[in-house]
Amino acid sequence: MTDVRGATAIVGVGSTEQGQFPGLSANEIAVDAIELALADAGLTKADVDGLVTCHNLRSHAGTDEQIGLLAGLNPKFSATLDYGTGNFSLPLAVGAIRTGLAETIVLCYGTNQRSAKTDFGVAVGGGAD
Repeated sequence: MTDVRGATAIVGVGSTEQGQFPGLSANEIAVDAIELALADAGLTKADVDGLVTCHNLRSHAGTDEQIGLLAGLNPKFSATLDYGTGNFSLPLAVGAIRTGLAETIVLCYGTNQRSAKTDFGVAVGGGAD
């Protein structure tokens, strides 16, 4: 196993308010988190050359193309995962950095499923029966 200590680091965190925000899209929430993380890290959008996003359950929101455009990012490396978890996003970003695909990668996930009153009691791709 390759030792990544000192080769990669989390340098900023952006956490948005939690609750119901019916006026904000999931992508807008993700962009707000990106802006907070960049400010926390003392970085600008020009410093970012990678983007990893997570697709929202039961929506078309959360793709790297959508969020990159909305955030004003034009990364040379980007990817969208179909699950909103750091368990997969972080190793993907570390791998991209270690292989030279990017140097500064933003990982993000935004959701407004609570505001949209998403029913998680219904099976994905099917009905409740």
